Amino acid sequence: SEVHQVGACLGLGLTAMGSADPVVYEDLRNTLFQDSAVSGEAAGYGMGLVMTGSGDETAVNDLLSYAKDTSHEKIIRACGMALALIQFRREQEAEPIIDQMANDQDAILRYCAMFMTGLAYCGTSRSSAIRRLLHFSVSDVSDDVRRAAVISLGFVLCNSPHRLPGVL
Repeated sequence: SEVHQVGACLGLGLTAMGSADPVVYEDLRNTLFQDSAVSGEAAGYGMGLVMTGSGDETAVNDLLSYAKDTSHEKIIRACGMALALIQFRREQEAEPIIDQMANDQDAILRYCAMFMTGLAYCGTSRSSAIRRLLHFSVSDVSDDVRRAAVISLGFVLCNSPHRLPGVL
């Protein structure tokens, strides 16, 4: 049943978190490609958990192309957040995909680009990431994107919390 698929996808993602295990990734990918909004969402998050911090280009291409091809907002958001997890702590290596998603017409992908910035530069206090997030926090047309940018400032500044009030 779909409920079991959701539990299995999230459980697999958590137990294999950060492992970049290709067998687990492929199982989750097969579930994603069934194009069911609920189980596909869980599969997307699971794929991101498995590939956390790996920067795996195949996974990035799979998730980004599927996010652009599907009509399910839940799946688009899950794919985007999975992409953000894949770029965890990758800093400048994540810049090309951040730029691509931050300039997309789809507000969901821009929203995920803000979290990707926060995760890629998590704890670094990097001024370029702070500038990007501040820019989007005041200029994007979507409330969700602006909110995600402000939340992501917390990720970037998590090791320097005393700086956050001054930045805002």
